Amino acid sequence: MLLARDAASALRIILGIMSDQLVVFGGEDTGWGPRSWKLDEIIRLDARIEELWPDESWGMTESDPGSATDRDQPGRDFEIHIEDAELILAGMAFTEMASAEFPWADMVRWTSDFITTEIRELWPDETWRARSGR
Repeated sequence: MLLARDAASALRIILGIMSDQLVVFGGEDTGWGPRSWKLDEIIRLDARIEELWPDESWGMTESDPGSATDRDQPGRDFEIHIEDAELILAGMAFTEMASAEFPWADMVRWTSDFITTEIRELWPDETWRARSGR
């Protein structure tokens, strides 16, 4: 799949929230969804995303709406595995729950719903059902 720079930035923010949760509250059985979060899985996925933009890894989350480098970057090829998708979905669920009391909760929910739909379409429903029963 092609992963746009803004999408990669958003995913890295979610992964950062997840790793912060593990570091602050400890333990690797902290998590949401069918799987627990594993810090090494979060770090590996973040590193794979960072490889797409190695020269901009520090500035990805410092988006300037007027900057051509932020908006005109073409998507880059990124292979997403179903385990990556499960990890991202769990992180989005956590972010959505953690944001429930904030004024931007509706935007977080909308974004989460949109990304969930996009990710879930990459595999058939049967695959998701089979994995949810693990």
